[in-house]
Amino acid sequence: MLPLVDKPLIQYVVEEAVASGIESVIIVTGRGKTAIEDHFDISFELEHLLRERGKEDLLQQVRAISEMASFSYVRQREALGWGTQFAGEGPCRQ
Repeated sequence: MLPLVDKPLIQYVVEEAVASGIESVIIVTGRGKTAIEDHFDISFELEHLLRERGKEDLLQQVRAISEMASFSYVRQREALGWGTQFAGEGPCRQ
């Protein structure tokens, strides 16, 4: 995940989408891309550690990431490019 200043670039994209009214986000991933899913998921261990250390401000920031939208992930078997998702060939089309 490509960082930009203090967070991954994809988080800026999701934040902009949410600010525009988007409530559900579908992210197309591939093999070995679990860091993206982990970033937007609840982190029990990190939240517990922050709570133990009394870092409520950081705890709220961590929680806000997983609560900003409803996330779904689709795993693409092979890299087919962005266009397949919108041309009716990708797993996001029904």
